[in-house]
Amino acid sequence: TLITQQATYFEIDTPQKLMNISNNIVDYYILKNDLDFSGIANFQPQTIHGPFNGNGFTIRNLKIVNYVEEKTDAVRHYTSIFLTSNSANISNLVLNNISIYQLTYGTTYDDIVYASPLLANGSAIFTNVTVKSSSVTIIGNENRRSIGGLVGKSLNLVVTNCLIDDFTVEVRIGGDGRQVGFLIGGVAGTVGQASISATDADLTLNSDAEFHIIYGGAMIGRNTDMVKISQSVAQLIANTPYAAASKLAGVVGQSQATLKISQVATIVSGSVLLNSTISGIAGSATPDTVVTNIVTTTGQITASTPVTSITAFGESQVACTNCKITGIVTGSADYQTAGSVEGFTNDLPQISVVSASLFTLNGSQIEDPCQKDLQPCATNAICMQTVVGKLQQMQCVCISGSFVQNGLCQMSDCVQSNLVCGGMPELCVQGKCTDDNANSNSLGVIVGAVAGSAVVIGFVLVLVILKLKKAKTSKIYKSKTEGSTKTISDIVSDVYSRDFSQRQPRKPRKVTRKLVDLQQNYTENDRQLIQTAGVAKKPSINQDKQLKQMKVLEKKDLQQLKAPTKPIPLPKTGIKKVLKPVKQSRPGSKEGLM
Repeated sequence: TLITQQATYFEIDTPQKLMNISNNIVDYYILKNDLDFSGIANFQPQTIHGPFNGNGFTIRNLKIVNYVEEKTDAVRHYTSIFLTSNSANISNLVLNNISIYQLTYGTTYDDIVYASPLLANGSAIFTNVTVKSSSVTIIGNENRRSIGGLVGKSLNLVVTNCLIDDFTVEVRIGGDGRQVGFLIGGVAGTVGQASISATDADLTLNSDAEFHIIYGGAMIGRNTDMVKISQSVAQLIANTPYAAASKLAGVVGQSQATLKISQVATIVSGSVLLNSTISGIAGSATPDTVVTNIVTTTGQITASTPVTSITAFGESQVACTNCKITGIVTGSADYQTAGSVEGFTNDLPQISVVSASLFTLNGSQIEDPCQKDLQPCATNAICMQTVVGKLQQMQCVCISGSFVQNGLCQMSDCVQSNLVCGGMPELCVQGKCTDDNANSNSLGVIVGAVAGSAVVIGFVLVLVILKLKKAKTSKIYKSKTEGSTKTISDIVSDVYSRDFSQRQPRKPRKVTRKLVDLQQNYTENDRQLIQTAGVAKKPSINQDKQLKQMKVLEKKDLQQLKAPTKPIPLPKTGIKKVLKPVKQSRPGSKEGLM
């Protein structure tokens, strides 16, 4: 985990780290390389707490098997790579060969399931996300199933520049007879408010359920609030020969609120039961639905009764402006049959799309709509022709060395190797990455650098102190020997050639312990006391003996002071022995009181 001055980051470079996201509550998640889960039997969904940036890398060969009976109520209904307690922001990520299994056995009837390769449930923003060759398989007795290529259910959804390619949903067995429905979409199963642009969704729906109504759309299964879909391509292949009264369509299965669709190409085909319908745009829609510039291409459509025509809407009378149809099935009154349509090439839209990076809260900052490749479209931005799946589009993108800040493309030193501050654009302030971690991407490196610097500084200080001490010693020695040409050997020889016989006599030593004791027993005061009293008292035998001993000791001390000191003999050749230093005695110790 990286800790910067602004935020915390969790870098993911191994499958094990992705499997441990739930235990890392940080501000941002960053994928550092491709991850292959071929050797991992069953991945467990992980909760993310902040934006996830895939940096264009791929997560592949991942499998999730959710045995409903083994899970608690808090998680049993949700199956996907990521979960969120609030909302998700996922960008620049590729999922390849992701397999999701939701399994319920026996006679148990589970009420609801949310499933998706990416996110099971939650408000979300998806930008530059690709889901390829992936599937969701639901086996068991669930009455309601909300399944999508990007998200199962989302009350607030924004999708831009995304590709859902070869996404398959397998629905097996049924519920307990209540016709509450399956909601299945190439992008999302169920949405509240949603905005989808520059997106290609390809959904194959296979179901053997006999009792359930299926609302399936190549983009969305059902919407309950306003939805805007523009500049996109959607393809639906529906194989639901036993589903009762299902509504299947090229964009939305069932619309319960305002639906605004513009510049969209749809491709529909499949097989349905007699009471079910396949429509070009929506299975059902409200009167305030607005649809313009639609092209629907039909493939083989089979039913219990031969299909001779296809409608834009399954059961609603909604105006469709400039809606055209190609293919083997004749269009109804709301379609114009045409082999080619203005603004479309090969039945696919050739349209102008504003890059998601140029959208802000106040709307797009684009200045000139893109008409041709390399055309300037905004400050530091040009038009580029790109392909997202089957969708051909013109995008207004920032030129090299710049990226979007405050809705405008700005040149910046933060951009290096097509990444902004190592994949963390939030660190770019006034054209500079505000934290060294953006370059090193490692808290350990920073800590190590600080510790290493401290060691180096300490080592240098020690060297300086030693050098100063050496200089001071050399200065003192130089002052004492200045003018002399003698070497160290000469100085040592001089020391040992001195005449020690001329040295001063040793000072008198202190009185011994024995003499002190005698003085304490018979002092001068005793003598004076006897004389003052005038007593012709003769000293006792012990006192007399003590006086004699005192005189003997005093005489010895005087003899030692008068005796000459013998000189210290010098070695005959060189220095062979080291003189043993005289031991300094402590005051009051036995060594000093002989």
